Amino acid sequence: KMKILACKALYQTMTALHRWFSSHQEKNDPAGRDGSEGQDTAVVAQEPDSRGRDLLRLKNKKDSLSGGIDSFNCHPIKGMKSLIRSGVLEDSVEAQAHFLYNTKGLSKESKGEFLGHHEENQVSVMHKYADFFDFAGLDFDEAMRVYLDTFRLPGEAQQIDRIMEKFA
Repeated sequence: KMKILACKALYQTMTALHRWFSSHQEKNDPAGRDGSEGQDTAVVAQEPDSRGRDLLRLKNKKDSLSGGIDSFNCHPIKGMKSLIRSGVLEDSVEAQAHFLYNTKGLSKESKGEFLGHHEENQVSVMHKYADFFDFAGLDFDEAMRVYLDTFRLPGEAQQIDRIMEKFA
């Protein structure tokens, strides 16, 4: 919360500076000379404002990602849908598999639950997720350890069967 407040304060400060600069520019140049110099300084004055908006946009995206990870850890299917709805994640099998493979902070239990789910999208994501691994040169037991170290197998036999079938 402190970081959000700091970003908002920075944005408000930059907006106030922009307004002050614009009004100061008008007072010093009431005749409205050629305007070429004024336009250049107006662009410079707007840059901090747009940087502030960009900073807030990035901060909001990071917050959405963090909230999405928390949501995913509680309810994997709903969490993934929430990440897609919020625009943090693309609605594609590749993007979802990449998210599962590379994102830190996801619980292994939730990843296993998502990958073992029977719906078509989750099965496709599980297949794409398994494709990210390179088992070349590894013995069978080593490859299985590498694969199973990234998530926990779900409890249902059918889910385990689906996951292990792709591994094979």
